Amino acid sequence: MVWRSEHKAAFVTHMLENETVLQSFRDSVHNQEHQSCYQLFLDLITNAADATGMTARQMSRRMQLGLPMAPWYDTTCRDYKRRIRWGRQHNQPFAELQQQNTTYCRLRKKRFKKEKADEMVGLIDTRSPKVYEVMTAIKRTDISPISAGSWTEHLQSHFVQPQESAPDLLPGQFNLPARHQWPIAVWTNSSF
Repeated sequence: MVWRSEHKAAFVTHMLENETVLQSFRDSVHNQEHQSCYQLFLDLITNAADATGMTARQMSRRMQLGLPMAPWYDTTCRDYKRRIRWGRQHNQPFAELQQQNTTYCRLRKKRFKKEKADEMVGLIDTRSPKVYEVMTAIKRTDISPISAGSWTEHLQSHFVQPQESAPDLLPGQFNLPARHQWPIAVWTNSSF
């Protein structure tokens, strides 16, 4: 909710004109039903805010970042998300809605991919020159501001161990005595 003082009179008028909810609220206060009081009062406020334009439309993180929505994501998916969010905010059970949302979105995505694949096969069958356009279409709308070289350098600095110039590990360079040159005391004390 976003409070706008210029809509204050309309907000109060809408709350007072919603007589059915007001009467239910008064009854629940009289009967000391705390949970229903809270819910009815919340309904009064949100209905008045919706009617007078005092609600802020929540923008998804994807939209805030300027990323495009998936082409299969439709109004039903948005409605599921809105209802799940409302259930979380009002401590209502939303597990079933979450499951329905997951099932519906998977179905929509699968159906969309099948339609695109069928479209591509149809273009190939008709030997249409649009096949090349579809295959070379840019998948993303924005290009990363970080160059490929910078990414490679960054990843190598973190994940590739620097090479040190180690001496060749040949047996003759360490000047160690061979086994037949060891002193006799070593032979008798060791467990070879």
